[in-house]
Amino acid sequence: MSRSGTPYVVLIVLALVSFSPALTGGFLSWDDTQHILLNPWLRAGDLSHFWKETYYSLYIPVTYSIWTLLYKISPQPLTFHIFNLLLHMANAVMVFILARRLFPQNSRWGAVLAAAIFTVHPLQVETVAWISGGRDLLAAFFALAACVVAIRSVPQPKIPWARSSLAILFFALSLLAKPVFVLLPLGLAWFQFWRRGLPFIRRPVLVVWTALSVMASLLALWMQGPSDRLLTLPMWQRVLVAVDSIGFYLSKVLLPWPLSADYGRSPEGVIKDLQFVPNLFLVAAFALFAVWLHRRCGSSVRGLAGFFVLLILPVLGFVPFAAQLVSTVFDRYMYLPMFVLALFACCVAGDRRVRYGLIAVLVLWSSMSFMRSQVWSDNGRLAQDMIDKNPRSYDGLNNLALVEIEAHNWAQAGRLLREATFLRPDSAVAWSNLGYVYWSSQDLVPILSDIVPRLQSKNFVASNNREPQALGLMYRMSARAHASLRDNAKAMNLYCDAVKYDPLDVDLRKEMTTYSTQHFPGQTCQD
Repeated sequence: MSRSGTPYVVLIVLALVSFSPALTGGFLSWDDTQHILLNPWLRAGDLSHFWKETYYSLYIPVTYSIWTLLYKISPQPLTFHIFNLLLHMANAVMVFILARRLFPQNSRWGAVLAAAIFTVHPLQVETVAWISGGRDLLAAFFALAACVVAIRSVPQPKIPWARSSLAILFFALSLLAKPVFVLLPLGLAWFQFWRRGLPFIRRPVLVVWTALSVMASLLALWMQGPSDRLLTLPMWQRVLVAVDSIGFYLSKVLLPWPLSADYGRSPEGVIKDLQFVPNLFLVAAFALFAVWLHRRCGSSVRGLAGFFVLLILPVLGFVPFAAQLVSTVFDRYMYLPMFVLALFACCVAGDRRVRYGLIAVLVLWSSMSFMRSQVWSDNGRLAQDMIDKNPRSYDGLNNLALVEIEAHNWAQAGRLLREATFLRPDSAVAWSNLGYVYWSSQDLVPILSDIVPRLQSKNFVASNNREPQALGLMYRMSARAHASLRDNAKAMNLYCDAVKYDPLDVDLRKEMTTYSTQHFPGQTCQD
């Protein structure tokens, strides 16, 4: 093997060793079920739907199209896990290539270490080991590919038209995979300014990228709608939430323990409970460290620091989005920004002692990623981990209840779901699962006293318009309860409402048709 190919092999082996437990995982109840297993258009192979409509208020047609193709190849979770791991390997290789181009005067060691940090850091586990993390992997893949095509370490008087077009196409695909890296053009422009013209990326390409980012941002805001709950925070509090998030991420980069899929850091909690105070001091400490590092690395430190902040800025909460109602921070938000932080290794890798120290840390991080990947390979283990790290984790309680439902442990599932509904009384997902538990344990009274009244609330139904399948299940369980009481007319109306919200559920339609034939022959829901 030639020496030039050694870094690529090293990075691929590191990725395989660190994340191999993920290959044994299945589909998780957390997003994987709704985005893939219960996605009717994906299962039907209807690619055109994702380009014309949103699904769960997400417009990510490239991701859904690729998932549809993978599902056609094989509907087994291994297919998706292999795809995620291959994407991560490709991204790691491109990070190495870009590190060499962004710091052409530095040693090869720096680029290898930077790419290795990006590859094995435990914060990357959520994105790589979680099938739904493929959204972020795809967006990062196309964004990095755009940068590899567009960025050169030496000036070129004219970039071929084909290369510029390819760079623009790749960036557009990144935004259509998930519009999360909309500030990448501005980050690159900032870095290029402080690097005194290095790396070289043509201004027309940055201009077109910026225009695409603006369009993608406006489209995402229009498709997903604002989050009223986060909008109640004044701007100065949003600044504190953003600084708190930056400090939180920096702390997890240095000490990636404990990690959780649900940190439970709501915007209101960060402000009310003064959770931001330690991270304010942490950000100040990092700023002082950056000043010291500036003396060693020069203006590159300013360029990288600004690049990192700009790249992660869209998920800091200045512009609200629904996920922040769960937590202000998620590991997956650090996937591509980790690339920028890892580039600091290019500045310090010239020192042999620092280099050996980083190698030792990489070994530790790789083993931590291996163990963390095992957590993400099992539904019950992940849900329990979420609850252990955050006892008020709604998603942890709901997902652990689903594990108990599969085992027919109705009492335990009911207890977990009642805790979940206490935390989020307006969530149709938990109430629909609880209705299923009530019906399966033949406990009809709670269905009539807890489930039906919520369906009669226009506010409840309207607030769950993004969960039509959950509403459909609530109506279905309510219909069964009324049918058991021989209230046939009421049961039929509820069956009709269930089909209205979940029209593509074949089993539901068969159940309603059978009931209608028995009690209302010749009539339809329109009648």
